[in-house]
Amino acid sequence: MTAGEAFNQIRAVADPWPNAFLETAAGTIKVAWALPTELPCPRGCFRPSREGVLLGFADGALRIHTLKADGVRLERPSDQASAFRLLGVLEG
Repeated sequence: MTAGEAFNQIRAVADPWPNAFLETAAGTIKVAWALPTELPCPRGCFRPSREGVLLGFADGALRIHTLKADGVRLERPSDQASAFRLLGVLEG
């Protein structure tokens, strides 16, 4: 999936009913809001940055603004990074 395709899925059905999600063997997390960024991040990985947490796709990255895990909104980058780590998403 490209970053543009992921962004379109996120904005198509935005919060409070996020439709975009990341599913791993360890669980699922919903992406309530994210925006495209020019900052680099390896495909399939997340990366904390000064601007926030980045999630890498085939052709670029999204900067995560809000995640939802177990019904809880995660807006702080440190909480978002912890959630990705708990799901086993590689840090790039």
